[in-house]
Amino acid sequence: NHVNLLSKGLCFYIDSGTLAFTLDDIDEYFHFMGFPLSRDEAAGIEKYTMGWISAIYLIMLGMKEGLKAEAYGNINQLVEENLFNLLDPQTREVILSLCIFDSFSLKQAETILENQNIRQIVKLLMDKNAFVEYDKSMDVFKIHNVLLDYLRSRHDGTTEKMKTIYRRTGLWFVSRGEYVSAFDYYHRAGKVEELLEQLSKMERVNIS
Repeated sequence: NHVNLLSKGLCFYIDSGTLAFTLDDIDEYFHFMGFPLSRDEAAGIEKYTMGWISAIYLIMLGMKEGLKAEAYGNINQLVEENLFNLLDPQTREVILSLCIFDSFSLKQAETILENQNIRQIVKLLMDKNAFVEYDKSMDVFKIHNVLLDYLRSRHDGTTEKMKTIYRRTGLWFVSRGEYVSAFDYYHRAGKVEELLEQLSKMERVNIS
């Protein structure tokens, strides 16, 4: 397996940071594509995309349609047409729910969303290079800013389904003693009183 190959020096682990475009790479890429940038514009794109070529490509497509280099918020239509609309309905529903997190573990997502297909869905998104990356040091997954901004622009936290997800997220954090985070999600669910009652009893909570 890959562990043995790594130990023998027969293969190497390449993470997303290794493949990320540098400031100079971004400058050269846009110049090559016919859209020369100022240094500040290139730096802004590097910061927003974190050097991810798929995100950089979407910004370039936006510029082809007349958007300014710094108009990141206006690429939502490109994200919708070139990524979101190409996903199956179940995957769309899952990532719209996951956008409430800055990062998430598979166990966390499976438990809160009560969906045992999370692992396959996340793998599918990563295989498609669909703006989801794995942080090995923290053992969590993160949705890239470009997709995250789009998802949050579509997110409706007022539905009963989302309020249930907020509540379950609050339960997840309570069960791990992370009460500040728990309060945030109970508040979104409109269930602060329930949290205060739990804390007053200091009972261990388990939702798995």
